[in-house]
Amino acid sequence: MRLIMEWHDGQQWRHLATLTPESAEGSISASGLLGDRDVILFRCLGDHSRVRRSIGGFDTADGPARVVTPLLGFEELAVLRAGECHELTAITDRGIPYTVRWRHED
Repeated sequence: MRLIMEWHDGQQWRHLATLTPESAEGSISASGLLGDRDVILFRCLGDHSRVRRSIGGFDTADGPARVVTPLLGFEELAVLRAGECHELTAITDRGIPYTVRWRHED
């Protein structure tokens, strides 16, 4: 059981990370078209994986650790079972769009 995170380079999918149930929750930031900023959190929970977005709030980083404090909770983007995937187009802090994908595997 694992969650695979990949990004698309325009031609093919490239591996970014592999999370197992023992791994800490992963996160990426994604800027919106209006200058807003989301934090996308993802985790392997064994028989399934979860991808969610913080609603409002803020995040702080201390070395490799990121603390997310949502003001309005979290929005569930995907619950993935074996063989399922979820894609998301995001924008970097520098305004560059990219596509990321999460896949849950047994």
